[in-house]
Amino acid sequence: MINPMSLKLLLFTASWCQPCKAVKPIVQELAEEYRLPYEEIDVDRDSTLPRLYGVMSVPTLVFLHGNEVVDRISGVKTKSFLRSIIESRLNMVV
Repeated sequence: MINPMSLKLLLFTASWCQPCKAVKPIVQELAEEYRLPYEEIDVDRDSTLPRLYGVMSVPTLVFLHGNEVVDRISGVKTKSFLRSIIESRLNMVV
């Protein structure tokens, strides 16, 4: 099992992105529920991190375990879908 504090969520977004506005509260709620570190990165303000993590579109949610990308999801997804991804990542054998 992964320690929840070692799984981190990075949400890549932009102020002009309507789908980002739809997914943001879902990601925030799940991060709080699972007590996961969460960071939102505006791709228009920071171009380094999107390049580093291979982000090509917004919204993109990157799941990190330590410094390793363990999942990357682009587009708007349902809360239940994101919950299943989080739970599967928290149950990974390390």
